[in-house]
Amino acid sequence: INKTWSNADGTRNFDLDPQQIKVMYKDGALADGNAGDGWIIQDRDTDGQLFDDGETVYCYYQYPVSQGRQTSELIDSFAVMSEHPEDIGNEYTGMSASVTFEADAIQQTAVESAMEAEWGVIPEMDGTTIRSISEQ
Repeated sequence: INKTWSNADGTRNFDLDPQQIKVMYKDGALADGNAGDGWIIQDRDTDGQLFDDGETVYCYYQYPVSQGRQTSELIDSFAVMSEHPEDIGNEYTGMSASVTFEADAIQQTAVESAMEAEWGVIPEMDGTTIRSISEQ
């Protein structure tokens, strides 16, 4: 999940805080590596630092998805400037918030090796279920 701001002319604004775009997850799922309804959601690295200063969130579905099936829903909604609005000035006036999604998949065979090779992460597995994700 990528959260970005754009100026009135549509160009990307790198100065505004992407953390002011808050994603609300379904079924009580939380960020910071916590799982909810089959999802592992990570917005921080192993040192606790936000990925891309809060712009990027990585989500991993814990179970194999068979052909013709789908995952559980992940996102409920998103809000802008919902936390500490009293601290926000006029710099957001006329700006647009954008939440985009990029999906990628790997084969079910040799999951650990495929995730490490393709994404640079190492899953902790329990059979065919991903229990946690760590960085390479």
